[in-house]
Amino acid sequence: MSSGSQTTTIAIVVVVAVLVLHAICLWRIYRAMGQSAWSGIVPLLNAHVAFQLRGREWWWVLLLLVPCIGWVVAIIYLNDLSRLFGRSIGFTVGLVLVPTVFLAILAFGRSTYVGPTERVV
Repeated sequence: MSSGSQTTTIAIVVVVAVLVLHAICLWRIYRAMGQSAWSGIVPLLNAHVAFQLRGREWWWVLLLLVPCIGWVVAIIYLNDLSRLFGRSIGFTVGLVLVPTVFLAILAFGRSTYVGPTERVV
């Protein structure tokens, strides 16, 4: 086995491990929110649930699919998720920049679901 293929294999294993960790974290986060745990790992459904809990309309999920705008809406989704656990904008910045670490903090740390503290439009 050449060194290039070993590097590729290691990279694939690391990526799969991170994806599995994300799925486990989202599973625990959505269960803590009183939702179906599997809804946390289904793409777009997880955003729909968080948006709904924060009082946003269903069409916000469609905005995730729009090029360029989707990135902004994804940050809004992460902010909504952060706020549902009573966290500040600083935590949202952490979710955007280092999602693996901050999702693990929500999932395995002392974070507790507080629900929507204010409704947004």
